[in-house]
Amino acid sequence: MPSSRALLAILTSAAVGCLPVASRYHYETVPSTNAEAAPRPSSCAFDLLQLRPSRPFDELAIIENDMHYADNAELFKTLVADQVCQAGGDAIVAEPNSAGYYPGGVIIRYRPE
Repeated sequence: MPSSRALLAILTSAAVGCLPVASRYHYETVPSTNAEAAPRPSSCAFDLLQLRPSRPFDELAIIENDMHYADNAELFKTLVADQVCQAGGDAIVAEPNSAGYYPGGVIIRYRPE
């Protein structure tokens, strides 16, 4: 029969393995300029760009993560969607690092043309 410590370790490991994917990642939003935008609905559409756009834009905030990075564009976009929409962003500029992970990005709002 396993000891109570061993049993606790087994149960803890099993519980961590069952965590939803989103809870393993924590991207924080940090305002980066004085530019502000009204929040958009939480399910807003936005662009995921790897390069800054050629059209005029305002930088609203930086999203960063210190621990677990998304390993593909689709997951990254899903994980940061609420923050981009809450910041009023039209897009997030995020380039994967050399290993293909997304450590963060810059939320932007397009200026009227």
